[in-house]
Amino acid sequence: MTRRGISLVEIMIALALLSVVMLAVAALHSSSSRLSKSVQDEIKLRHELDYVLRDMERNLIAARNPIIDPAQIEGCTTNCLSVQREDDTETITIDYLYDAGQKRITRRITNGAGAVTTDVLTTGVIVRVNGAGGAVQPMFEIVEGEANDRVQVNISAESDGKTLPGITKSILLRGVKT
Repeated sequence: MTRRGISLVEIMIALALLSVVMLAVAALHSSSSRLSKSVQDEIKLRHELDYVLRDMERNLIAARNPIIDPAQIEGCTTNCLSVQREDDTETITIDYLYDAGQKRITRRITNGAGAVTTDVLTTGVIVRVNGAGGAVQPMFEIVEGEANDRVQVNISAESDGKTLPGITKSILLRGVKT
């Protein structure tokens, strides 16, 4: 006698196998979505760091007379940098002020006439770098040279509990020492 059709047991087995395959596909999709978001967040943090470092490099490369002493920089409590730069006929002062509570760096530019422009470069992601043994490194350091000084910037970014490895960038100040 020939058998026609599918038995109930065969349908149940097929549905069980289909369910396992569908659960595996759903788990894979969920995992890849989380990974994609994590990678996008890290890329965003890298862009924030790159933007801040490019801005600093652009403004500091022609600067001179670096100061990192908070007592000498108006509005600074800790982790600040101030330099001077000659632009056409005036001396411009550029200050970078780090606010640890807000995790941000503010750039303040004062022209020769005393007019002040303030820009927040980034908010909520910039943190100081932890060095060996967990000691926090200073954000700005000055390395004095014979003809030019060099500013070393130690910076990292953090968001949603994710912290990027710190970046150390040395910027040679090419302005004339006074």
